[in-house]
Amino acid sequence: AEGMDSPFSLKHGEAELSAVRVSSTYFATGQFVGEQMEIDDDGAATRLRHMGRNSAKFYPEGYDGPVYWLPVQDGTKVDNKNWAKVRARRDTFDLPTMQVVMEVRETDPSAGEMAAFDLHLTSEGGVDGVPFQVVCAFEPGGILTTGSAHLQTPAGSSAVLREGEAVYRVGSDLIRLGPGACAHTMWHMHNSVDDPEHFRLLITLMSPVDYTLKIRTERFSA
Repeated sequence: AEGMDSPFSLKHGEAELSAVRVSSTYFATGQFVGEQMEIDDDGAATRLRHMGRNSAKFYPEGYDGPVYWLPVQDGTKVDNKNWAKVRARRDTFDLPTMQVVMEVRETDPSAGEMAAFDLHLTSEGGVDGVPFQVVCAFEPGGILTTGSAHLQTPAGSSAVLREGEAVYRVGSDLIRLGPGACAHTMWHMHNSVDDPEHFRLLITLMSPVDYTLKIRTERFSA
């Protein structure tokens, strides 16, 4: 929803996808927050836009967009101990803002499916080659199955879906999603939301982003 950093969640019986989050490493502006929201006339799709601003939570100086900090004019040496203290004294070089749009669309389920959603992500502006991450945060305790693995899902652990689909199962309740991608192997993006209480399934991308995450729910049958 608008203003949230976890714009999509889904509960299917006992299987729960608590959040889908999107973030990047783009100069501390990459944690997706839906600042603008539009709904299609037919109500089938919702578009959320992240404006690519710096967060006052991390930078109370009020930087509007992505910046690169230049050396302190008086020659003060900057290190990790005084970085925050001298930050406001440093001139900045402004970089192009990178906005991200997420379109959430409910689609017609295919045979055997109970519900179907497509999450289409696109980036606008910024620069090429910025690491992105789609995080699917599940309530722990289920079993994750991919084309080549069968995994337990304890809280605080993570896995990268490199390709294909993954199925998260609790009892007879299944949440299937994909396709996977592995453009980089960074586990966390700078200033992104931490999820120590969830199991994180990651899909990693590079800008420019044009990616659709397909999420389906099903019931298991032997």
